[in-house]
Amino acid sequence: MARALMQAEQREQQQEAARQAAARAVPPPTWTVQVTVGPDPLPVATHHGEFTVGQRRVRPITRRAAIEALTAGVEACALCRPERELQID
Repeated sequence: MARALMQAEQREQQQEAARQAAARAVPPPTWTVQVTVGPDPLPVATHHGEFTVGQRRVRPITRRAAIEALTAGVEACALCRPERELQID
């Protein structure tokens, strides 16, 4: 009986440790930029950070960098529409 109690306590401690680790997990970036393939990658499209389609060639960027990219002519993703939240016309 004591052994079963110890095992139950150990499982509870492991579950609590897993919950704490999940709470410390790094959140996804708010904004990303998709880049071309090659030695000197160029920006192709700006995405909302939670958008996960085609995430092979994306890099996290700041809100300011996303605004600058869009105003400099980098395409806004037609699916996640980052320009809406960034309020860029």
